[in-house]
Amino acid sequence: MIIDAHAHAFPSLHDHVGYASPEEHMRAAQVHVVAPSQPVIETATGRVVTEQTLSDGKGMGWSNMVEVNFRYGEFGRMEWTRDGKDHHLQMFAPNFPESLAPEKMIALMDYAGVEKAMLHNAHMYGMLNDYYGEVIRKYPHRFAASAQIHEADCDKPEQIGELTRAVEVLGLTALHFQIEGFFRYDFRDKFDDAKFDPFWEEVRRLGIPVLWNVRPLGAPRERNYVEQVARLGKWARRWKDIPSVFTHGVHVGLLMDAGGRVVIPEEFWETLEADNITLELLFPVMQGNRWDYPFPEAQALIRDFHKRLGASKLLWGSDYPTSERAATYPQSLDYIRKHCDFLSPLDKDRILCGTAAELYKFPDPKGA
Repeated sequence: MIIDAHAHAFPSLHDHVGYASPEEHMRAAQVHVVAPSQPVIETATGRVVTEQTLSDGKGMGWSNMVEVNFRYGEFGRMEWTRDGKDHHLQMFAPNFPESLAPEKMIALMDYAGVEKAMLHNAHMYGMLNDYYGEVIRKYPHRFAASAQIHEADCDKPEQIGELTRAVEVLGLTALHFQIEGFFRYDFRDKFDDAKFDPFWEEVRRLGIPVLWNVRPLGAPRERNYVEQVARLGKWARRWKDIPSVFTHGVHVGLLMDAGGRVVIPEEFWETLEADNITLELLFPVMQGNRWDYPFPEAQALIRDFHKRLGASKLLWGSDYPTSERAATYPQSLDYIRKHCDFLSPLDKDRILCGTAAELYKFPDPKGA
């Protein structure tokens, strides 16, 4: 059996599901791409834009974002208008759908030989707790799903209550947690601040894993990224009985030296070696704009991670449909399944199935 530890399904992105307003949803999406891995294009001329067009250049908080009519465009584009000029970036592949029904995700999984998938909530797609509750009710033999809350407000009773409802009523079995969600108050707080202890106590009581989306929150981005990862390591050692997944893999583009060699800082190793942290392997999304299938550079890094961490601390995820920028759905799996020949069959079984099966409590179809 193969389990995709990181996939998506979502209603129309233009419906802004779960947000109080379209503006609030689009501001969260704007923050997410203020320092994108894809090039920003001036639409009329095709010129690659290097100057900042989404923020004031002084930070990544809510107050730093400028009004540019940020919006979802067609064909996988994010679009906005700054100083009368339209800009876009190819956030997703050109065949990206406006919505992704779970039935299509199942068809893709069947085609690639994937039996189950963990559906990740994420602000880009909306606040999908109720939507995912319905998906797993309908397809309990194929999907588990994660909850999403407003991270910057997770000290408030309504956010704690929403997490409890998502798990105990809707049946979601993980928490997707984006540290960039603290943009709502210009990153005045940190996820390990004492004010958030009641929230983490509830996560612990619920017995669910946290799916961490760790990104740099300021400049210099490389240093800030390392700082965020080190902070996660300290949090993990304090909350030892909360399992965590470092999603999206390591953003190696921020860890390359002048010669293009990836250097993993010791702070990363210290965090990843925490007993309650698992590393998600998701290289086509993070490095597909630099490397080509079957991603031999990624295979070399997987070898390093396997040697130092062991197979039991690694799991595979596709991040479909974002991964389609660089690879088909089967290719997002096959660079490991077919090309990491240094992994034993037992190691592959652990990475492609075993760890995800243990972490993510898939609903029991017999009890549905």
